Amino acid sequence: MLVLTLPFVAPIINDLGFDKIWFGVLYVVLAEIGLVTPPYGLNLFVLNGVVPEYEITTIFMGTLPFLIPAVVLIVMLSFFPQLVLWLPSVIY
Repeated sequence: MLVLTLPFVAPIINDLGFDKIWFGVLYVVLAEIGLVTPPYGLNLFVLNGVVPEYEITTIFMGTLPFLIPAVVLIVMLSFFPQLVLWLPSVIY
């Protein structure tokens, strides 16, 4: 779904004056969070197929230590876009 909506959302983000690199990084981190959280959680089902003796709830609880820092990262990137834009500004 994210891949389908990106061509429609990207021009709007550009017209609003947001940086494309910042938006791309934010988009990828949000996609990562979406792949490990219910209700979609495709990576949870893949892992459940690889290790069927664990229930999906057990697998989700195992992802929480990784999910909490990812949510903190989203908040930090939203309030401090310089975290993303510093290195590209040094290169270009």
